[in-house]
Amino acid sequence: MPNASKQNQSIALAVLFVLSLGGLQSLMPPESRAQSLQPQSSGSTSGPGPRRGSPENLYAAARNPELTYTNLIYGISFRYPSNFYFQKLLAFGKSANPNRSGYGDPDETLLAVITIPEAFSRGTNAGSPQLLIGINPQLPIESCLRLSRPARSESGPSGSLTIDGTEFSWQQDIHKPNGPDAEVYRRYYTGYAHGACYEFQMEVLTLNVNSPQHRDMGAAVDVNRVFAELETILLTSTIRVASPSPAGTPAESVTEPWQTSLPFPKELGGLGDLADWQIRYPTGGGPFIGISPARKICGVGDPGEYQTISFNYSVNPSLNNVSANVAVDVLNAKVVKLIEKNGWKPLKSEAGTPPSEMKGCYVKDSVFITVGKGTGRCTMNSPCTVSDISSIDFFIPATNSR
Repeated sequence: MPNASKQNQSIALAVLFVLSLGGLQSLMPPESRAQSLQPQSSGSTSGPGPRRGSPENLYAAARNPELTYTNLIYGISFRYPSNFYFQKLLAFGKSANPNRSGYGDPDETLLAVITIPEAFSRGTNAGSPQLLIGINPQLPIESCLRLSRPARSESGPSGSLTIDGTEFSWQQDIHKPNGPDAEVYRRYYTGYAHGACYEFQMEVLTLNVNSPQHRDMGAAVDVNRVFAELETILLTSTIRVASPSPAGTPAESVTEPWQTSLPFPKELGGLGDLADWQIRYPTGGGPFIGISPARKICGVGDPGEYQTISFNYSVNPSLNNVSANVAVDVLNAKVVKLIEKNGWKPLKSEAGTPPSEMKGCYVKDSVFITVGKGTGRCTMNSPCTVSDISSIDFFIPATNSR
C-alpha cells in the first residue's frame, strides 16, 4: 500500500480516530500496533466475543455476509459480515492511507477497511486482522500487474485468485517492525479491469509467543487460515464498468440496519437521512461496548441480556470547537425528535440510580436508546469541553435476535 509522508500519516490517524471511536488500532502503523497489543485475561468483560481465546474462534469469526458495500463511481461492490468492523474511507482520499513502509502503490485511493474485532483474537498472538479495499484508476495495466510481483526484499508465497471473472495476482510478505518480537504478514492482491487497477491488502500482526516478553500472549495463529477467511469477502465482489449514479441514488452506499433482518427498529430508518453514520453491530456473545456487569443499562437493564448496535457520527474536522459543539447538539436534537416521534420515552429516574446513568436514556418495548456525545479532540491529560462526535447506542434484548 502507499508510501505516505509522515504528515499524511498523522492526518490519517486523526481522521480514523474520529471515525472509529476505538477502532484506531486497526489502521495504526505496525510499530504502534505491536506496542499496543497486550495479553488479556480470558475472563475480561471489556467486550463481546468468545469467553476463552482460541485460534479457532478467529478462523470462524465471520457470520454470513449480510451487509453490502456498493461504489458506483468505481464499479465495485462486495458483501461482508455485520460482526466485522467496517469503515468507508473514500471521502478522505489519499490522506486516509497510513505509512505502509513503501509497500505497494503510493497513488492508491482506499475505499474501505474491514477489521475482524479484537474479541476474536483473544487468547492468540494476533492483533485484529484487516482487509483494505483500494483502487487506482490512473495506473496502466503493466504497472498494475507489477505491483504484486515478488521483489528481492519480499518473502512468502504468491498465487492468483479469480474475482468476478478478473484474475488477481497476489504476493505475501513478512515485515518485522520491532525486531524478532513482532511480525506483520501482508498479502497484496492486484487485478486490472475496466481500465482501473483494483488493489486489495490483507494484514495481520503477530507477536512471537516464544519471546519472554510475549510468552503469555496465547496460541500462535495460522496466518494463512486468517487470510482465507478474509478472502471469502473478496470472492463476493462484483466489478463492473463505472457509471454515473441515477438521480437520487448515492454514489457510495452501505446496507443499513433497517434494511436487514437484524432486530433493529425498522421505524427508525429516518436516521439515515440525518447523518452518514459509522455503524457497528454486535460481534456476538454480548453487548458491543464494554459495560461492567455491575453497571446497568440506563440504570435498569442487565448488560448480559442485550445486544448493541452503535451509531457514531463525527462532525467536519475543520469546524472550530464552538461550531463542533453546536453541530453535535443540533444532530442529537434531531435524533431525539425522531425517536420520540416513534414512541420512545425518556426514562424516569428511579430511587438509588445515579442521574448520570439515566441521562440521555429512552425506552420503548424493552429497547433502550442512549443519545450521547464524544470527542476526538482531547487527550487524557488535558481538560475537554468540546464534543465533535454524536454517539447513539441501541440496546436490543438478545431474545429479539435471530
